[in-house]
Amino acid sequence: KKLWIDDYVHLGGDEVRTSCWNKTKSIVEWMDMMHFNTSDAYEYFVKTTHNIARNVGRKSIHWDEVFTHFGSALDKDTIIQVWHSQSLVAEVVNAGHDCILSNSGV
Repeated sequence: KKLWIDDYVHLGGDEVRTSCWNKTKSIVEWMDMMHFNTSDAYEYFVKTTHNIARNVGRKSIHWDEVFTHFGSALDKDTIIQVWHSQSLVAEVVNAGHDCILSNSGV
């Protein structure tokens, strides 16, 4: 708990380029073992980091790309930071998530 000064941690999730995962032997082997494609592996990463944050008493924030990619697969306590389009706010909130709007340039 001393690592963070408040209850939130921004886990990003944007700009994830999964194409290199298919070119890395150890990752390909892991995905094969897990019966994952790259989208499944990305979802696993997002959910695992979210659960780590929750288990240490923090609320996780992700960029709107994560919501756009996974939608209803995300835990409802995931906070979504919208920056692409203000119109996405209603969709995020209607899906049951708290939302931060970063409206610079939106």
